[in-house]
Order: sequence, then structure tokens, then C-alpha cells
Amino acid sequence: MIIGLTSDEMARESRTRAVHNFEVREKNLRAIVKRCFGIENARITMIDDQCGPSIFENFDYIVVSPETMPMAERINRLRTRKNLRPLQISMIEYQLAQDQIRISSTRISQGEIDRHGRVLVG
Repeated sequence: MIIGLTSDEMARESRTRAVHNFEVREKNLRAIVKRCFGIENARITMIDDQCGPSIFENFDYIVVSPETMPMAERINRLRTRKNLRPLQISMIEYQLAQDQIRISSTRISQGEIDRHGRVLVG
């Protein structure tokens, strides 16, 4: 399993709130992958552009959100031009909070919802 994790610069690009540095986010990601999937040796690679290594390394799948689906399609076009096999795209739908708005780390950090999507502010 290879997981792309955005660089500090990319993670902070469009955020108005503080974002943990790469090392902290990597440590937290490894803990989640271990707890949820039992995988201790996932390769976590830093992504510092929109495509990351997906346009030149040999991968089979890419998992995206609805918002990043167009980028996965672009990646496949770029891979095809480089004579690489297109990736199988798996889109994961957003999880909605109690108020039917998607759960996001921004909403959690702003105290709107908890980690389970329960509304905290009325």
C-alpha cells in the first residue's frame, strides 16, 4: 500500500487554519492505517504537486473524493501519454454529519462538529 500525503506547503495552501507539519500528519496517518486496516508497513510518500508520483510510477488504483475525481481523470490521461496503464479509480463518497453537511477536518477543528459528525454548535 502506498499513500500520498501532501507536503506542508500544499497542505497549507488553501487553508485558513493551522495545519500540523508533515511528520505529525504522517505519524497520525500511520496510526490510523494500522488501527483500521492492520497495515504497519504502508509506504507514505510526500506529494508536492497535484499528480505526485502517480504519473510515472507503476500503480494499480487511485482512491479519490468527489472533489479530486477530475484530477484522477487527468492523471490517467497523462499516464496514457506516457504509455502507462490507466489507474483504476475508486471514488469514496463524502460522509455527512448530523446536519447533512460533509464531515471535514476544518469543521471539526472549528468546533462545528465532533469527529463522528455530531453537531456541536447550533
